[in-house]
Amino acid sequence: MVFNRSNSVTYAGTISGNGSVTKQGSGKLTLTGNSNTFSGTTIVVAGELAVTGSLGNSDVTIQNGASLSGTGSINSATFEPGATYVAKIALNDSSEYLTVNASTSLTPATLLITAEAGTYTVGNTYTVLQGFIPANTAFNSVSVTGASLSYKVNYSYGAGGNVRLTIKSPVIPESTVSGNANIVARYLNTHAPTSLRETLIKLPSDQLTKALNELSPAA
Repeated sequence: MVFNRSNSVTYAGTISGNGSVTKQGSGKLTLTGNSNTFSGTTIVVAGELAVTGSLGNSDVTIQNGASLSGTGSINSATFEPGATYVAKIALNDSSEYLTVNASTSLTPATLLITAEAGTYTVGNTYTVLQGFIPANTAFNSVSVTGASLSYKVNYSYGAGGNVRLTIKSPVIPESTVSGNANIVARYLNTHAPTSLRETLIKLPSDQLTKALNELSPAA
């Protein structure tokens, strides 16, 4: 079975047998059906595959430039270099993530967090992937879109493991500024309210230096 679309499409049918499913085209394919009787392979060549139903016995391969997302379950995922796994987080402390039943190595992949715009509570933790996470594997890189966040990604390995993202207090990068600006940055990281630091870390480096010096002009 081949899906080749440049637009977003949803398939609610049941997939069965031991053949293969191939996702081609730049669009997003959402699978909502219960396809646990399908034991074949699923290959994401391009675009995004979102599994909100179940491919609980299918091994999914995500190729370079393609992405995988969803709220359902798959058997396992093989991420090739350049592949992306997408999870979502929201201000109401909820998250959308996949469950993997078998060992899934994350190392070649990018984790992309799509965040609802707004201010997140420091210390809140969001599950972004659940299932069998083998030891000593981690996403090659992590990025966030939709909101400006300081965060830490934690891994719990083995069966019943997970990947979780914890919101951290925003920190002004002290190593990127020097002199008086560095002194001000260190002071603000300790004493300034979170909202001020969130505003400052969004600035380009030259504007950040200028702003820090304006907050406490150099002698």
